[in-house]
Amino acid sequence: MSGAIISFFKTTSGEVNLKKPFLPTSAVLISLLMFSSKMAMADTLPIKPGKYEVLTSTGIRNDRLSEPKKTTRCLRAEEMVNLDYVFNTRVINAYKPDATCKAGDLEVKDGKMIYSADCQFEKLSVEGFVSETAYGVTRTAKSKASGGVSLISTIEGKRIGECR
Repeated sequence: MSGAIISFFKTTSGEVNLKKPFLPTSAVLISLLMFSSKMAMADTLPIKPGKYEVLTSTGIRNDRLSEPKKTTRCLRAEEMVNLDYVFNTRVINAYKPDATCKAGDLEVKDGKMIYSADCQFEKLSVEGFVSETAYGVTRTAKSKASGGVSLISTIEGKRIGECR
């Protein structure tokens, strides 16, 4: 009986009976769990973990963006739960995401993606496209300081293999 789901109920006489569920009950439970997990994944990133070639460039407001910088990075599934970690130009440095950032709702539909985040010193707006093997976003970071400037970044990634 190890690993089996056990249910119990009280009879009208007050006795407790244990009962192993029959197959249809188990099948319904499994179906519900699978449906729930698909619903939970509806607004997650479709990006497949692996090694990515990444091009990044930055600029202030509408000024010309810098020359693109090329690097490679490994994206692991556990890292992709933090949007700031994935869509950041500082991928070549040992970047640690800002713990003060609170991401708003992530919308992923028809290959397009958008989200915003509120951080201690800036507000972020990120939008672009995502697929299993590529992404391209424009990230706008607006400083909360009075007279602060907006830093515009473009980040493009293309999966080139497995992480080693």
